[in-house]
Amino acid sequence: WNIYRAEASRADAKVIAGWETKEGRDTGIPAIIISNSGGYMGHVLTNVDAVHKTRMLLALVGHLLPEVLEGVGRHRVATLGRVGEVGRLSALRQMVREAEDEGRARGAGEHVRELTRLASGARRALRAGDVFQALALADEAGRQAVYAYALIQPTRGYELRAAWIHTAYGVADWGWDRTIKVLADNGFNAIFPNMLWAGLAHYPSEVLPLAPEVAEKGDQIAEAVKACRKYGVELHVWKVNHNLLHAPAEFMDRLRAEGRLQRSAEGEEVPWLCPSHPDNFALERDSMLEVVRKYPVDGIHFDYIRYPGSGACYCEGCRERFQRDTGVTVTEWPADVRGGALTAQFGDWRREQITRLVRAVAEEAHRIRPGVQVSAAVFGDWESARETVGQDWVPWVREGLLDFVCPMDYTNRNDSLRSLVTRQVEWVGGRLPLYIGIGDWILADAPQLMDQVQIARSLGADGFLCFHLNNSEFTDARLPSLRLGATSLAAVPPHRLPVAQWTLPHPALEEVTPVYEAAKPTPLGVGLPQGFETRPLELRLERLDGSEAGRLDYTLEGPNLAAAIKAGPGTYRLALCEGEQLVAAKGPVVRFATLEEIAEERRRQGPPPFTGTGIPVAVLQ
Repeated sequence: WNIYRAEASRADAKVIAGWETKEGRDTGIPAIIISNSGGYMGHVLTNVDAVHKTRMLLALVGHLLPEVLEGVGRHRVATLGRVGEVGRLSALRQMVREAEDEGRARGAGEHVRELTRLASGARRALRAGDVFQALALADEAGRQAVYAYALIQPTRGYELRAAWIHTAYGVADWGWDRTIKVLADNGFNAIFPNMLWAGLAHYPSEVLPLAPEVAEKGDQIAEAVKACRKYGVELHVWKVNHNLLHAPAEFMDRLRAEGRLQRSAEGEEVPWLCPSHPDNFALERDSMLEVVRKYPVDGIHFDYIRYPGSGACYCEGCRERFQRDTGVTVTEWPADVRGGALTAQFGDWRREQITRLVRAVAEEAHRIRPGVQVSAAVFGDWESARETVGQDWVPWVREGLLDFVCPMDYTNRNDSLRSLVTRQVEWVGGRLPLYIGIGDWILADAPQLMDQVQIARSLGADGFLCFHLNNSEFTDARLPSLRLGATSLAAVPPHRLPVAQWTLPHPALEEVTPVYEAAKPTPLGVGLPQGFETRPLELRLERLDGSEAGRLDYTLEGPNLAAAIKAGPGTYRLALCEGEQLVAAKGPVVRFATLEEIAEERRRQGPPPFTGTGIPVAVLQ
């Protein structure tokens, strides 16, 4: 039914491929017809088995435009050894040699030697005019390059390695047992499955409407808990907040009748729960707490914890509640709060409608189940998100409402990821673990995923989550590639480590990251977790990538350590260790700068020098 049928209608046109059924039976229906003028395929080309489909497309191009095919062959051979952020075969060889010297090559040298042999064969085939043989050898050489690159990736003993999965039923056709086993076998230690929405639950909820599949497939949280306990993987139940996608029609009709849906600035209905409506607040809170109350989950995870955009919500209920809460009178709605005199005040009120839900769930969840982790998937650019969608997540971090935070840094540009993570490390400041969300589905290949993991590590992130698990390319290719190197060592999620209390004096310069004077002793106090005062601890100063920058002498005063930091210019974190083992969550992010750098920064932050006459006027945004 889904195939457009065509026939060869000219003497130079011929059928070169046909459609088969899933069982391999010939349907007799042409799939591809080619002539001297072009080619036709009766359905879209899906992305399964990309290697062979790429060769098929190149064959079609080569039939019509041989010079293009030859150009492809030359390019592929010329770029052999290019993998991830490594641009040349010689650079890959050098990286492997360095890894061998450090004892972490894991056999990568064999793959580089095979890559070199295949590259020579591809060049010979190209010189002989056999483009397809050259491409076949180049494809195999490319696989050898990926193996070598994967094997030399550094690993870590302390980080979150997790995946979101946008289904409540595990990887398609796998079920929860196999899904969790595959994650554990590949070095991952947590999963975040989407078990509930604003208007739908995939478990026997007493608060939300049930998905029809629950009657057939059973309680999915219970199934996931069982599998996670079996394989030692943490389970953080993911809720899509406010968004009513998938909600049953009768439930939507009731919400509509009760005035609980959002409205745009133009008055149109938006199928999201209005966050300021008291019944919606209770529904969101109670549905998340129900999960914590009923199941021994490791965590509860906010998503869509925001407005859909700057254009909502402007329902009459929001108008009434804004006036009630602030004591102001809105004359023109929504003009007064959208660019008018009340815009800033409305923005604060709007952000509080989101924050109060996070606060209520966090406080009660920790009371119900001490040790449960409350986390949120948030937009990567906090400064933009707080204005446009009301998601003010950095104050959530500073107030201690979250146990860890997961910015969704979905980008296929590594330089953009570096920029995002650099700012996020400053915003979070080591107050709690920062786990970077990587958009695996938009990345070019497994090496780019490896690169983004290493970028996050090098800039000071405490772990990563991939979006998302229910994707065959991720499960079949990218997870095993990470396992060869990046996730080869078992890791403990940092949020499971005991927490010390770190005390530093008022900084020389107050920025997002506190700045102290370099080379001048800075007093440090550390309140130890219970029982730590009898352990042989080392107090370390680390660079953001986790490498050691120095060890600090300290004195023990009961359950407290007293020390002084004397460091050169740079940005650091503090760590408590026993030998090489991290034994407590890392301390705050601090920066040390020279007196000249501090003075220059003060000048930059202060008002500019005025040389004219009259009254200086400044605008503070």
